Amino acid sequence: MLDLEQVIQSSEHLTPLPESAARLAALLGDDGWTLEDVADVVKLDGPLVAQVLRRANSAANAGLARSISIDSALMRLGPGAILSLAVGSATKKDLDCPLPVYHLNEGELWRHSATAALAIEVAARRLRIKTSPEAYAAALLHDIGKLILGRFLDGSDQGFVERARSEGGLELANAEMEILDVHHGEVGALMARHWGLPEGIVAGIEFHHEPDQAPVEFGMLCTEVALADQIASHIGAKDGDEKGDVDFEPQVLERLSIDRSQLDSVCEEVLEKLEEVMERYE
Repeated sequence: MLDLEQVIQSSEHLTPLPESAARLAALLGDDGWTLEDVADVVKLDGPLVAQVLRRANSAANAGLARSISIDSALMRLGPGAILSLAVGSATKKDLDCPLPVYHLNEGELWRHSATAALAIEVAARRLRIKTSPEAYAAALLHDIGKLILGRFLDGSDQGFVERARSEGGLELANAEMEILDVHHGEVGALMARHWGLPEGIVAGIEFHHEPDQAPVEFGMLCTEVALADQIASHIGAKDGDEKGDVDFEPQVLERLSIDRSQLDSVCEEVLEKLEEVMERYE
């Protein structure tokens, strides 16, 4: 059984969130915020302003009038995408690292994370899912627990986890629970809380494999993050991969009132925009 306090302490070398990202996350985690409030936070962070304007004027928005101010850019992108930019820019370096324990090469965890965040954006628009701004950041950070566990565990620990998956037929999170008494979602949630992120993001990370067990007030958010994770896994989040063989969980689709056939166009758009989206965090 892992000492979770030691796990958190071992993760303190991770890049801390910049003040603007933490302030923005806290703002959007409460009710009553306005776009003017969001703009006030963003305008204090020069690099973030540059990212927002570049994203708003990118090829993904071809055909739209070019933004001439940060305010119009915020209206175009929406607060969720802005929060994802702020958090993603701070965590990209860490998520870009290889994780041999999870058989992830350099860049693979980051690519999967960015794909999931993009999937939230595309699914919300195409499927008319009413999502919260926190869902974007939760999708981006949903697997950060792997980063922490991957640096804490040795090969033998993960070997036991893999045997539980292959011989016991368990999903990754269940196999981790069986062997470690904790799974990467729980560890990631501890890290998010350590960063001071709002409970919606914390819940989205913790319950992305089991949204039906999330607190009622965050149930839909966690279901959206679960769908984003499945989309990212389905299309293949590794360089050179073809479409994955990950199935979409029927209970996730039912809870969001969407049909499996609707996801083909979502996956196609995510693939089409992925490379451009990867650049937005530079």
